[in-house]
Amino acid sequence: MTAPADPEQISQFIGILPKAPDPLRYDHPPDGPEEAHGSLLKWVPQGASVLDVGAGTGTFAELVKRERNADVMCVEPDAPRSERARQKGLAVFTGTIQEFDASTTRRFDVAVLADVIEHLSYAAPILSSIRTLLKKDGHLIVSVPNAAHWSIRYALFRGRFNYDVTGLMDATHLRWYTLDSLKRLITACGYVVDGEAGTLGATLPAYHHRFPFTAIPMRYRFKMLSRLVRSYPGVFSLQHIIRARPSESPANS
Repeated sequence: MTAPADPEQISQFIGILPKAPDPLRYDHPPDGPEEAHGSLLKWVPQGASVLDVGAGTGTFAELVKRERNADVMCVEPDAPRSERARQKGLAVFTGTIQEFDASTTRRFDVAVLADVIEHLSYAAPILSSIRTLLKKDGHLIVSVPNAAHWSIRYALFRGRFNYDVTGLMDATHLRWYTLDSLKRLITACGYVVDGEAGTLGATLPAYHHRFPFTAIPMRYRFKMLSRLVRSYPGVFSLQHIIRARPSESPANS
């Protein structure tokens, strides 16, 4: 038997979604090497200490712990999601990053914000808190959905801006970022950007059901998409990923 829905939560989505989205809706296995989790993983060194902020149900934390033999600490304010992560054997702090910062003296090699800041009205406080939790040569890795993705541009051209339960148009997104606006935010919060990448979004329905993509054989379709993401990230990256270091830290060799 499921718990009764929270009337206040339901009211937030009246006229936007038929019902409030499931808080555990992103609890699914990691994706491919050129998608979000695989791209984030490439920037995590072996044996690193990792702070996963807004860790959700711990899908990325579980992957980085296994693949990088990392010492991972999850911070997640939502109780059902943090409990699911804890059930996976992960170390979890249930609360905000500011509360975690006040409770620890630990410092980390890597801090990850995987599709988190688009859900926040103001991202600067969380980015500032993370700076104090990084080692001098530590790095922040941030991923966000691409507000200028071609599928959103196409929908706007047709006069449509319809929210969804998941994905680019997730109804819980409060802020929208392009690659340039994400870089400006990260830089303004005291970081130096030293790496960027884009994700394919190969599961996007258009790539499987819409012309001209359906006219391209499957074995070539995603090779072409990979080239488009590298050449035109502002248009074809489903998510933008940024790596940055605190501005007073020396650049890594």
